[in-house]
Amino acid sequence: YDVMNRLILDSDIAPYKLDERLYAKRHIDHIKTILPGERKQLYVMDRGYPSMDLIIHLLETKSEFVIRLPQITFKRERSEMETDDAIIDVIIDKSRISPYKGTAFAEKLAQIGSLRLRFTKIKLSDNTDEYLISNLNQSEFMFEDIKKLYGLRWCIEGLYNILKNKMFLSNFSGIKPEIIKQDFYATIFLFNLISDLEQQQFEDDEIPYDDLIYKVNDNRAIGTLKRMLIELVMAKSGSERGRIYKIIVKKIQSRLVKIKEGRHYDRYCGNVTKRESSNNYKKSY
Repeated sequence: YDVMNRLILDSDIAPYKLDERLYAKRHIDHIKTILPGERKQLYVMDRGYPSMDLIIHLLETKSEFVIRLPQITFKRERSEMETDDAIIDVIIDKSRISPYKGTAFAEKLAQIGSLRLRFTKIKLSDNTDEYLISNLNQSEFMFEDIKKLYGLRWCIEGLYNILKNKMFLSNFSGIKPEIIKQDFYATIFLFNLISDLEQQQFEDDEIPYDDLIYKVNDNRAIGTLKRMLIELVMAKSGSERGRIYKIIVKKIQSRLVKIKEGRHYDRYCGNVTKRESSNNYKKSY
């Protein structure tokens, strides 16, 4: 997911037992074939991804990265940090080779011996420490930059929220693999189409507002395009397609919502009974 342009760059559907880090490597390799030229790629990942094979794959593909560490990972290197932002040599000893014992990758790790990586410690609002590992140059990315970069990853949680709760990604129209794949990729396509439409509208929009920031209402955009997409695609002429497009934009633009900056709510982890008609997740279609 491109968090800056709000577009899904690559997607796949597979059995749930497959390792998500394996699929991360596949996405990284595929994205290199679809992005133009030698454009740099910076990946931001959460606590489920750090592993020697993925980190080395990122380094070998000349990709930059920021990954959040779980509490039990790289404890030795954390204890060596003399500042909150330090370059540490990660020694690849037997304990780090043993998970790959008997494979060609184990031999590769033994040959590499060590990695120089950047460790960054950030104090969170609840007074706990968050550790990030990266290969970013300290002269190019300051301490605050690392913090902001990882903060951008929250956008993907918003993406999952839209796909699952507003576009009902898992509400497949059949049980055959072909139908499930068709529904899956159609939803991904529709999300990108809506996202592109929303951003294009704001680029061209010259309507003055007050000092508040506004955004497109996701439910409104999803519902409108769901109803009018086939009509748009089946238009017999460019002028007819343009007319339908303007109607879609006008409908989406008529229901903007205010963005209230600085909102924060404590996460509630107790038992919650999900209501069928929740006010937070009105059906888009």
